[in-house]
Formats: sequence, structure tokens, C-alpha cells
Amino acid sequence: MKRFFLFFIAFAFVSLVGCDDVDYPKRTDTEQRTDPGSGGGNVNTTVTKILIEDFTGPGCQGCPAAAVRAEELKGLYGDQLVVVGIHAGYFASPPGNPHVGFDFSTPDGEEYTKLETPLTEFPSGYVNRRERNGSIILKFGAWGGFIEDFRFEAPSMSIDLNVSYTDGDRKVDITTTTTALQDIPNATNLVVYLVEDNIESPQTFPNNVTQNDYLQRHVMREVVTNTWGEPLFTTAATIGESVDKEFNFTIPNDWNVDNMTVIAYVRDTDSEVILQVEEVYVK
Repeated sequence: MKRFFLFFIAFAFVSLVGCDDVDYPKRTDTEQRTDPGSGGGNVNTTVTKILIEDFTGPGCQGCPAAAVRAEELKGLYGDQLVVVGIHAGYFASPPGNPHVGFDFSTPDGEEYTKLETPLTEFPSGYVNRRERNGSIILKFGAWGGFIEDFRFEAPSMSIDLNVSYTDGDRKVDITTTTTALQDIPNATNLVVYLVEDNIESPQTFPNNVTQNDYLQRHVMREVVTNTWGEPLFTTAATIGESVDKEFNFTIPNDWNVDNMTVIAYVRDTDSEVILQVEEVYVK
């Protein structure tokens, strides 16, 4: 069904039970799909990519505005920016999410809300889990400015991410080669997500208005690794060192494979900073 959305210029902010109410520009469902591609290679062909972890839920009145901002930034930065919507916290599950049957939360997502201090205000997010003004928790209005602070930094890691899928058994096979492009002083882990885009569900909007055909964007469906990832370099890494990993997962029948991607990122296990991220479509 064709969806029509209006765009508003001004944003109005109101606090309601920890969820920021916002007048938001709505999006259209007419985006062309482009393969996010894969990194890999060397320091001359790889850039530092950025992951926005957008914490959201169907019951959060202000969260659609954050999703719109994430898409605006994606349009600006292209393949350098990867976005994941993590449904977690009060507005992702009952009673904060009143939309029965549309709970996309996961135990892993709940753990990610506790990285610094349990999130209580939504929408909020992390940008490569880097600190700004002493905190990794950022309101969506600050995401773009913060990206500009470090997006030109030389990359410390590359991830060569390859994905294959077979229709018969709905099995996805994932292989990665992660290479240190600089000397890395701390241990690192590789985390792999399965993400589904454009999931239609009800969504609460400002003034408790419900849109029944809202599209949830970039929803984290599964963490293929464990919550905090699989070890890459257990201590430091020297420039040029690389590690290969393999994973597989059977995709449930009610997930739309045509809208699914694999996200892989490297986290510094000491600081939690994300050093590199890649995204590839499942099929």
C-alpha cells in the first residue's frame, strides 16, 4: 500500500515518561535498495565507518523522529554510515509498548542499553559507542555533529564481510576476515547482527496517535555471535595481522529475507568503542 508522508521543518521537544515527544518529518517508502557493500582491503581503500545504534520501540512517541534523522544522515554519509534500530527499554515491550504482537525486543538489545547506565530517556543512541561530553548516550539531534568529529580518522581495522544464502533451508552463511590496519593496543571482539528493514507495525506518535502501517527501520533481529562478540585478538594486534571467522544461522519463516542485512563490527573490549563496521545484504 502506498504511504504518504508530510515533512515538517521545525522540531518541538516535550518530555513524557522518559520519551521525547517530537513533531517529526515523516519518510516515504520509495527508497531504492543499494548494496551497502563490504570493506576489506588496506588503509588506502578503507574508511572508518560509523554505526548508529538507535534505541527505539513501538510505544515511543518521539522515536519516529530519531529514525527519520538516522535516514537523513544515511543519505548524507552513504555507505560510511550503518544504522541499526535496537528495540529495547520501556517502550519496546508491554506496558510501555501497547501494540500486542509487535514486540521486537531481544535480551541482547536490553544488555546494550546498560553499557553506561540503563537508558531511561528515548529516543537515544550510540555513535560508535564513543563518548561525547563524558557520555556515550546521545540524543538524535547530536548524532550528525558528532559524526563530523571523527569520520575522517584513518581506520584501524578492516572487515571483509561475505554472506551467502540458500532459499531451500533459509540458511545464511557468514564469513569475515578482519585485519589490523594499525597497531591495536587492546583486545577486540567481532559482533555480528542479523537486521530486518521495513517491518510494518503499529507505532505510537505524539499525542498518543497510532499509525498502524508504520515501517520499523533496520531492526536488530538476532545477534549471531554472543552478545559481546567472538574474540578476534585476545591481547594487542600488530598491523597486518588478520583473523578469519565463520558463522551460520537459519532465518525464521516469518522474517522477510529480501529486506535483511548482516552487520559485523569490531569492538574494543576495554573501551567499548567500535573500531569498524560493515553491512551486506543477505540476498
